[in-house]
Amino acid sequence: MGQSNLVKQVTFEDGTCWLARLRMPELEIVFGRREACTPDVTLGIEASTMKFFRRSSAHTRIPVPNVYYTETKSSNPVGAPFILMEYIHGTLASDMEGIERGTFGTPEQDTHLLAQMADIMVQMAACRFDKIGGINYDEKTGEFNIGVDVETGRGPFSTPKEYFQAVCDREFEFQVDRHVLRQRKMTKNLSKMDFMLPLLFKELMPAVLDAESDEATFGLANLDFGVHNILIDEQYNILAVIDLADVISAPLHVLAQVPRMSNLERSTPGDLEINPFAVERLKRAGPRIDRFIDMVRDAEGKVFAENGVRAPGLAAVIYSDGAELVRGLFDHRNGSERMNMRWINGFMHMAAKRRIHSNGLSIETQDVLDLRDGPSATEKKEATTRRDNNGIELQTVDISTSKGNSKGTEGSNEIELGADKGKTSAKSVPLENEN
Repeated sequence: MGQSNLVKQVTFEDGTCWLARLRMPELEIVFGRREACTPDVTLGIEASTMKFFRRSSAHTRIPVPNVYYTETKSSNPVGAPFILMEYIHGTLASDMEGIERGTFGTPEQDTHLLAQMADIMVQMAACRFDKIGGINYDEKTGEFNIGVDVETGRGPFSTPKEYFQAVCDREFEFQVDRHVLRQRKMTKNLSKMDFMLPLLFKELMPAVLDAESDEATFGLANLDFGVHNILIDEQYNILAVIDLADVISAPLHVLAQVPRMSNLERSTPGDLEINPFAVERLKRAGPRIDRFIDMVRDAEGKVFAENGVRAPGLAAVIYSDGAELVRGLFDHRNGSERMNMRWINGFMHMAAKRRIHSNGLSIETQDVLDLRDGPSATEKKEATTRRDNNGIELQTVDISTSKGNSKGTEGSNEIELGADKGKTSAKSVPLENEN
């Protein structure tokens, strides 16, 4: 049993096995309500998604269990919405510890698994729709269409801007819900930092969309795709992708997210990791990430050759600014306070790169402020040029601890920190392209 689902094996007299998957009510009193859609709507979208992939098997190679029966209403003898589906015997890939830390199985098995995951990502992205949202199946017509998005409870959306606006709005609603729950349990209140990352996202994303996106159609992405939701056999062949409630027709930067919990994430933009174990992990992960991106590129070529479908271009944007912004927003949903702080700093790093103007303040510096003590009080840092864990050149500047109102001159590289507190200047240096 997980946080949202209870799974039971059903064995018939002739030995045939099915699975009963029950959608349980969310434990709102403990976790808050992550998804805006109710459990019955969420389960209906998941069942529709599984049927879509089964019906599209002639064009895709995405293995999913067959759906035999769906009950979306809670007012039934069982007491919860449920799906009766095919039982597939296999092992969760996440349970297969690798010979090398951060991998699964032997190096050869790990490579085989990653190549299949890359292929599934591309196969999903090649399924094109004219709207953004979850998959609905019309029992009367037998047709599939795009409808409401599970997490936001809104949609379908016509543009990436509409979708990301709804995601940010839902993030604010969720944080407010968490705040209410904490007050009920008499725990600490939310800080302003819990809302800062969605605010930064809303400031940055329009610039990225204008620069990088001209999408007319949208592919499918599984927002919970990863080794924890993949069944494999002893040869590490993928037998089935499970838990498909988070499949959505989405913009390119969402499609380009690497599989979760699969040790394919780079450090956050601008991050300078000092923990020796984390540094070693990132060092080992680098070549593996590069291989995975090459696998995605090869899979895109295969899809184009086999089906005559235009390759969606995932490999080219997996670590673009747009994809990194989306990764930060998604991590904010599930991440710890420390991870959220890393992403706030990462977003500020990207803001500095793009010379974001806010309230008349022109910022043109590669300095990443440590916001643990608030943006108005920073530790004094000596000017030096460094590289972060992703090989990106950083410029830090000498900033004296100071308080008071700040002001800036548009078009200038100087930031004045109060009339009597002195001032500091930051010389902007070009950043290497992250791609």
